Amino acid sequence: MKKVSIIIALSVLIIAFGIFVYTKMRSLQPMDKEVVQKKEYKATSFEDKYSFKNISVQELKKMLDKAEDFVLIDVHIPEQKHIQGTDEFIPFNAIKENIDKLPKKDRKIVIYCRTGSMSARAAKEMVEMGYTNVYNLEDGIVGWKEAGFKVNGPDRIIYLKAQRFSFSPDIIKVNQGNKVKIIAESPDVTHGFALSEFNINMRIEPGARNILEFIADKRGEFIFRCSVFCGSGHNNMKGELVVK
Repeated sequence: MKKVSIIIALSVLIIAFGIFVYTKMRSLQPMDKEVVQKKEYKATSFEDKYSFKNISVQELKKMLDKAEDFVLIDVHIPEQKHIQGTDEFIPFNAIKENIDKLPKKDRKIVIYCRTGSMSARAAKEMVEMGYTNVYNLEDGIVGWKEAGFKVNGPDRIIYLKAQRFSFSPDIIKVNQGNKVKIIAESPDVTHGFALSEFNINMRIEPGARNILEFIADKRGEFIFRCSVFCGSGHNNMKGELVVK
């Protein structure tokens, strides 16, 4: 009887060990495609824990051609030449630090980068921040070019803050031939942005996005000034454009 009990106990142990080994081997199997995609932030239409959608370059082109109401953001770093119609440049790894550049949380937003990887990460972060209408350009600028569409937007998007009695940044560096887009804002009063060598004189109204585009076709160092009287320190309100 004792021998029978020992045999039964050994059999149970062998079976339990076999189940343990089988379970362990299963856990070491590669993740299926869906799990890998989620780990790389390549989500498709509104998957679990995602509420952003991938769109094709053809869909974005139609949206731009129809002048639909949405915000287009390039998040690729280093900064690349942008698609025409791009509203913002925000590095994909600095979304929270640039929340002041983002629109309202229910506004339609399309994000892109070079291939779609950085933009998917940025889209995921924006969803976690509460944005509810976020789209990711699946193949990025690479796919845009492969589809035969031109990348003829600005080379640089620069944010300029005009405030009594200084500009920030007060030194802007670009390369000769760059198409430059300046988005200027004022938190206090009306200011101006005058760059005489490029025949530029723009008013910067408070509470508004004041947008200027030009081509930096001259090499050198150029002074820009506030061209609207803004108070006692007005004459000292200036900065420098450096074109290399």
